Amino acid sequence: MSSDPRSVDARTLRSDDGFPRGCTALHFACAYGHEPVVLALLEARAPHGARALYGLTPLHALALSPDPQLSVDHLVQARADVNEVMRWPLSLTPLQSATFMNNAGLVEALVAAFADVGVKTTGWWGVNHTAQDMAESMDRNTILAALEEDDDG
Repeated sequence: MSSDPRSVDARTLRSDDGFPRGCTALHFACAYGHEPVVLALLEARAPHGARALYGLTPLHALALSPDPQLSVDHLVQARADVNEVMRWPLSLTPLQSATFMNNAGLVEALVAAFADVGVKTTGWWGVNHTAQDMAESMDRNTILAALEEDDDG
């Protein structure tokens, strides 16, 4: 694939591959790890807080990305809310989404961007759960280590 964001293959921007209705190009660029496209869209003033069905934001979509670090940095610089909670029934923050998807790189990037590890949400996962609660119940040791580093620092 070319590094020119204008040459993104249209097949990567389909909405029929498990994404909720209302996803924008920025949602897809974040989910698929298209860093140049994320940058180009943010420079073109794409809505960094656009909410798809259930309140999915581009930061939530990053949970699917293989290398989310740079996109988190760009979205945070654009003032995306690292503690935005999706609507019920999911009710997850980006940090909880990353924990659920076992995306340790995103957990580390969000913690570095000052995501609140103590946010408790109520949704399909249970009542008043945090990212740490989820990581413990799913036995995700890498995620727990990243979350515990935040408690120490």
